[in-house]
Amino acid sequence: MDKSQARAEVKARLAALSALDKKSADKAVEVACADYLIVRGYNNVCIYNALPSEVATLGIVTRLLDAGCKVCMPIVRGDGMSLVYIDAATEYRCGAFGIAEPVGESVRAEDAALDAVVTPMLAYTDGLGRIGKGKGYYDRFFARISGAEKIGIAYSLQYVSNVELDMHDVPMDLIITEKGLNN
Repeated sequence: MDKSQARAEVKARLAALSALDKKSADKAVEVACADYLIVRGYNNVCIYNALPSEVATLGIVTRLLDAGCKVCMPIVRGDGMSLVYIDAATEYRCGAFGIAEPVGESVRAEDAALDAVVTPMLAYTDGLGRIGKGKGYYDRFFARISGAEKIGIAYSLQYVSNVELDMHDVPMDLIITEKGLNN
């Protein structure tokens, strides 16, 4: 199966996911992801601000901030991403692709010394392969940083077997779903 076929299949599955099942899965991923990051002692974490079709991240962000972690979110600039550190008082504005982006001073990804990057995925496949929406933002982002654990969060229904990935597709170090950790 190619990536475009995988994307279409997973979009249909996501569209069929009930609000109640999504809320339950979001909570399970929130607990597993936040606990993992906090137990590992990660103090500098990048996490995305979720679109409605993605695993919700607000609960993870709240838990990390409450634990004293530094948390930043990516903002899209041209064909790349920079970072903005956030706190409970951060304001947001509609940015690229309708994503609520934090308002604040941007930091180059290379300068952030991140411990972990929590990453959205449209789908995932064997070997911790991540399939995004096809624009390559995270693949280019990962090429600019080193040392950060790459953590994809998704619903288990987003798994698709035997997808042909490209050489530039960066695999995750860990994938967390409502069913637990996959590494």
